[in-house]
Amino acid sequence: MKSFKKKIATLSPERQELLRRKLAGASGAKPVHIAPRPDPSILPLSFGQEGFWFLEQMRPGASQNNIPSAFYLYGKIDVKALMNSFRT
Repeated sequence: MKSFKKKIATLSPERQELLRRKLAGASGAKPVHIAPRPDPSILPLSFGQEGFWFLEQMRPGASQNNIPSAFYLYGKIDVKALMNSFRT
């Protein structure tokens, strides 16, 4: 907490006032209501999903999005629970 106060003290008075205003405005924010979609079976893709779809169309079955890694597991392992964690 002390380091945070020190950082604020290094700000110019104008920036300190701006920070105070932003913090005061954040606490008074009203929650936003998000209405459910009329047809939940049809959902638009996100920008990232569109990118993955495009790459899949260019090179079907390519593994450009796979990131291989290895883990060492120590101790008693519940093999059934581990296998279930990899299933979708």
